[in-house]
Amino acid sequence: MAPACTADKGNKLTRRFIAPAKNLRCLTSALVLLLAIATAACAADSRPDLGEIGKASCRQQQPIVLVFSLPACPFCIRLRQEVLRPLELAGVFPGQALLQEVIWDPNRAVRGFDGEMTNGERLAEGYQIPISPTVLLVDGLGREIGERLIGYSGPDYYSLKLEQTIAAARVDCSSSASD
Repeated sequence: MAPACTADKGNKLTRRFIAPAKNLRCLTSALVLLLAIATAACAADSRPDLGEIGKASCRQQQPIVLVFSLPACPFCIRLRQEVLRPLELAGVFPGQALLQEVIWDPNRAVRGFDGEMTNGERLAEGYQIPISPTVLLVDGLGREIGERLIGYSGPDYYSLKLEQTIAAARVDCSSSASD
């Protein structure tokens, strides 16, 4: 029989206090492992599909707030925590804009607006993203339609500027719209 999380067959004190603690540690370890596996599986399947988001943008006549970030970037983390999440909770995005983050990484797969597979790094290069975080407003075809917000210094100015940029954006998904 393979080693497993089992109770100690020792004395009564061991069985009563130590064995349950061992089993609890084993159960906790197993749950953490399962959570890690499930999270990794979800992350693998959570590739942004900009083509589908673009279709929704055209249907709803809403701009897409495209956030380019790096995984360990402290400014990107602050942007998410101090601006994007509070704006989501305040209801700024629903009905006004679609939000999509793109991780600027050659190993992160992304389906582009054209339906072709690419990665976050190539997408950032295509938009000539200079630094992270950078926020673009694009239409359903992936064309920029608003002022870029480059970098992040704090929530006060940024939140207001993002709301104003979203309010000013107009979505036109016709292929003859000017670029």
